[in-house]
Amino acid sequence: MSSTKQGSSAKQDSSLQPGEKLEKDFGDWLESDQDYDSIDLNKNVSSGFDGSSYEVDVYATRKDPRSVKLAKFGGLIYAVAGAAYGLGLTELQQTLEGVVRAIAPGLAGSAFVVFLVLGGVIALYNIRKQTTHTYVECKDWKRNVGRPQVSKLAGRMKDFGDNDRRENDLEKWILVSGKGFSKPALEAAERQNISCFKRSREGFEEVSL
Repeated sequence: MSSTKQGSSAKQDSSLQPGEKLEKDFGDWLESDQDYDSIDLNKNVSSGFDGSSYEVDVYATRKDPRSVKLAKFGGLIYAVAGAAYGLGLTELQQTLEGVVRAIAPGLAGSAFVVFLVLGGVIALYNIRKQTTHTYVECKDWKRNVGRPQVSKLAGRMKDFGDNDRRENDLEKWILVSGKGFSKPALEAAERQNISCFKRSREGFEEVSL
């Protein structure tokens, strides 16, 4: 698991401002407790519509474990079929033909094509949808985060494009508070599909109505 720490995140904890520490702590929590693969602090991200950019407090990516496993499984099927027929492994060819004959008698004699296509489709489909991109804004205030902050983040969501991501990747938006959220903020976040988190004894916890 790799982590990239940029900008103020390179400072030691003792020299961080409260807001900077909240960003770093949440990034560390995503990496250690939520199995994210890569963490960037204070990263500039661009809109796919007009090319404008803004700095997001935490940018994190995570590969979906199930999709990764399925992609590897599909690749293995493809490789086995290629080896069986490319290297002339007669016994393996007979095994593959037997599997096809048992499952789809009408395709008997076409095991090579069947397994190549099956393996390729499984691998490519899952490779294309395996990454989640998470964008986080942190507010370490002495008061609860209110609805205006949620509305501002929702506006950025609408302006944000997918110019630097694959079409089938997933996207998640998070607002983090050092204290908590007002009820109107949580109501707005739920409507806009924004996740809200605050500090807890275990690290961070999601907050909802």
